[in-house]
Amino acid sequence: MDKLFSAFDGDEELDSTLEPSSPAKASTSPAQTATAAASTAEKTAVENDKISEDKETAPATKRAHQEENEDGDGDVAMSGEAAPAKRQKTVSADANESAPADSVLAEHQEESQENDAAEATVEKPPAKTYPFTLDGFQREAIGYLERNESVLVAAHTSAGKTVVAEYAIAMALRDKKRVVYTSPIKALSNQKYRDLADEFEDVGLMTGDVTINPHASCLVMTTEILRSMLYRGSEVIREVAYAVFDEVHYMRDRERGVVWEEAILLLPHKVRFVFLSATIPNAQQFCDWISKTHFQPCHAVYTDYRPTPLQHYVYPASSTGVYLIVDEKGKFHVDTFEKAMSSMSSSNLEDAVDEASKSKEAKKRMMARRRDKMGDLLSIIQMIMQRNYDPAIVFSFSKKDCEKYAAQLSKLSLNTEDDKAMVRKVFKNAIEALNEDDKDLPQVRSLLPLLERGIGIHHGGLLPILKEVTEILFGEGLLKVLFATETFAMGINMPAKTVVFSAMRKFDGSDFRFVSPGEYIQMSGRAGRRGLDDRGIVIQMMDEPMETAQAKEIMSGQANPLSSSFYLTYNMLLNLMRVDDADPEFVIRNSLYTFQQESQIPELEADLRKLEAKLEAMQVDREDEVANYNYLKSQCSQKEAQVASLVMRSDVVGPFLKPGRLVQINDGWGWAVILQVKRGREDRNVIASVEVVVASDPSNPGLPFVAPQDETDTKDVSSGKGRRKNNKRDRPVRPEPAVREISLENLLQISTLRVHMPTGNQVHDTLLRSMLEVKRRHPEGVPCMSPVKDLKVKDPKLPVLLQNLTSLQAKLEADPIQSMTDLVAKRELVDAFMQKFNVRIEIKLLKKEIRNKKSLPMKDKLKSMKVVLRRLGHVDKDGVIQLKGRVGCEISTADELILTELLLGGSLNELTPAHIASLLSCLVFTENGESEDPVPDELAPLYENLQKVAKRIGVVQNDANIPTDPEEFAKKFRSDLMNPVFQWCKGARFSQICELTSVFEGTIIRCVRRLVELLRQLAIAARVIGDVTMEQKFAKAVDLIKRDIIFAASLYL
Repeated sequence: MDKLFSAFDGDEELDSTLEPSSPAKASTSPAQTATAAASTAEKTAVENDKISEDKETAPATKRAHQEENEDGDGDVAMSGEAAPAKRQKTVSADANESAPADSVLAEHQEESQENDAAEATVEKPPAKTYPFTLDGFQREAIGYLERNESVLVAAHTSAGKTVVAEYAIAMALRDKKRVVYTSPIKALSNQKYRDLADEFEDVGLMTGDVTINPHASCLVMTTEILRSMLYRGSEVIREVAYAVFDEVHYMRDRERGVVWEEAILLLPHKVRFVFLSATIPNAQQFCDWISKTHFQPCHAVYTDYRPTPLQHYVYPASSTGVYLIVDEKGKFHVDTFEKAMSSMSSSNLEDAVDEASKSKEAKKRMMARRRDKMGDLLSIIQMIMQRNYDPAIVFSFSKKDCEKYAAQLSKLSLNTEDDKAMVRKVFKNAIEALNEDDKDLPQVRSLLPLLERGIGIHHGGLLPILKEVTEILFGEGLLKVLFATETFAMGINMPAKTVVFSAMRKFDGSDFRFVSPGEYIQMSGRAGRRGLDDRGIVIQMMDEPMETAQAKEIMSGQANPLSSSFYLTYNMLLNLMRVDDADPEFVIRNSLYTFQQESQIPELEADLRKLEAKLEAMQVDREDEVANYNYLKSQCSQKEAQVASLVMRSDVVGPFLKPGRLVQINDGWGWAVILQVKRGREDRNVIASVEVVVASDPSNPGLPFVAPQDETDTKDVSSGKGRRKNNKRDRPVRPEPAVREISLENLLQISTLRVHMPTGNQVHDTLLRSMLEVKRRHPEGVPCMSPVKDLKVKDPKLPVLLQNLTSLQAKLEADPIQSMTDLVAKRELVDAFMQKFNVRIEIKLLKKEIRNKKSLPMKDKLKSMKVVLRRLGHVDKDGVIQLKGRVGCEISTADELILTELLLGGSLNELTPAHIASLLSCLVFTENGESEDPVPDELAPLYENLQKVAKRIGVVQNDANIPTDPEEFAKKFRSDLMNPVFQWCKGARFSQICELTSVFEGTIIRCVRRLVELLRQLAIAARVIGDVTMEQKFAKAVDLIKRDIIFAASLYL
């Protein structure tokens, strides 16, 4: 399809203040029809080849350098190379041969490195030519590929990284070799397949859902498919010469990042890698890891060059315009930002007041301000259209917000009549294959009117076919504004001219926080289309002030480093253990996680040497005596806390805790006076907390008062006053009263004395003076209640604790340091000792950290997981895979331990295919939610059995020193989709199952597709153990599920 928008003039600068205006319709020419026919999904062939091993063992040396690009455009190329390793004889890893434990679980490269080098020197014609001049970093990367070396290309969005991947594919096809192209998500794989199929002839696709031309020379697949092929020793892997990993920064993903590391580690050494990534500050470290792991040079080609520069603006809440904060040269304008923040300070104060208020007027004002945000967004959209800054992406951090904002703009028409007609035609063709009921789904019906007006929605809850038609329309310029979640910025190549952030805070699963610099770079990078725009526009809507330093860090900071998210899984262990002489420790030892841990050792050792030198230089007078004094004090504090835990209970001290009672608290505040006692709401006999008046520092009420002993007459300290000797007015220093709320656990002692509770306005001051007077009258110590005689505590441990405490206190009183009358000298001695003591602690912790980093990471976790596998019967005492283990090897989509117990424990034997699918939906639905949808009586026993199995496995893990709460572990498997899946298997329409749950339609489809993957894996597992009946049931369940809109063909295929 031809692009509608060839360019924007870009000559008009955004004013510092823009008044809201009426929307202007953009005049555009119609595009050609964008309809892609869906191909019939082919069944993925199951490879049963054994995994073979790679025997490269010689060490590699690394070289690193930085050099300016020859064109002087600022591109920097970094390389980490490994010298050719001396090869050992090839040994196949089959059952009849023995191999070293650290051999790589991949096919050994057949050609020697000498032959590879000789082949690289042969002059060959360019694999691919381009009708444009390549950028410096592109030429640099292609040069490394032609030298038969691996490369990581780290650059901004739309910088042209794909050129390097295409060249690697062209090289493979030129040299009659095979190449695999991996991407993190199926949607991106489908899109990439379409792009590559247009460019090259022999291209195939393998995503699990769809298999097209699986024997092609260029195979596009998800990373999970590649890992599965590696574990099964597929013949395809033997022929692979190049592996392209797109969006490799996905390795940071906490759940799926481990898949990337497994795939990279298990690929043969002969494979050359092409890694495509967003900008990452530690690109060289990643290349060093590849060089060390695969004994080959790997170069980091890194560029900060952005083909289309960005301008970053801020739109404060209820503002009349935008403020330019970061210009196209990257300069942060501090004065302008502070001016923008000051314009919203008053409204922010009103928000805080209204949130604290419960009045109807306050709620009305808050609702009005929320409507103002919609008004702000409308003003921004109108400005974008008026100044031809479309298309625009508006990023929101929730699915509901995307839909809410789009609905609020539904009366706005941004398309011409020709554009509307084209949208209708494309949309009609896209949904043509759906049945009439699916065409009438609420999402389908409600989306077309928005699309016609040039407004789109894109989030994970949208039906996949609707997401794809939205992407196609946006790519062709038929959508002017797209409301999307941040997932739209991950991988899909859909740049815009303008990016708008509807908010700068997001919920990350535990807390609301500002977006990180890496997230901001990823999303804002969608602004500015190469070859079409002379600049990209980024607008941040801010409804709360932000610190200047924080804003500068977000907008001008570095991207997040590529940090390993490696962790062990039972499926990984089982697959590694089932190969003869395979060592699971190999993957751990060679993981990026271990490499990054070990790379920190030199810096830590340098820090250790500095601390040891510092400790050597530290001198403390009377060190042994101070050490003994410090020990006695800490022991007394521990015993006091133990006594308090027995005594300070509501039923014991409740009757004595009255206003005016003196109590001693253990957080450094000393004696205090009770102001009031707060009791529990449900049980009035329980004391929730106690409010006390304490003596605070007059210059800092948050700290306890300490008389200036180095400048005062110590005789006056006990009264809470001190006189500064050098003060001209000889003015006494007095503590200020402060109110603190404490729990019973913080009480140390209760005095027998109570002071009179005053009335009037000076209650706190009067109580403080009374307490200080009590302390003055009792210089030997405030009289306290006896836990045994007065409080009547009957615990048999208490007398022993009191006796020990009394003994320690007597030793402390006799201690020479405690007896010092020069308080200033005493304090200096103790402070000097504590400084040296803290340095010793730092050294001890640092040595422990270095030891941990030098030892095998996750060693204890690996040992515990092996214990779990042995206790559950997956392996025997010698680590040999048993029947359960063979089943677990085949399951990677959901919890392999639970599924193995269900399959071999007989729980699925009597169930119909529909019941099996319903039950297994609990293992693929991972959305968080407040409450689960009700489970019908027919399905309730299935769910109860699943919960029992999960709890039992949770107990086994906990007993094996893998911290697991069995109840919480079982709660992870939710029943929300049990009834919808069951009804779907019985023939219900999609609209009907949507009414059975509150889950988004797109989430239902995503989970059901994962369910089909799981059923296929279980069918293979059943075949492995020879259970034909269960294999047929799983296959039948797949047949029942695969229909209609849930498995509608992708528009990209």
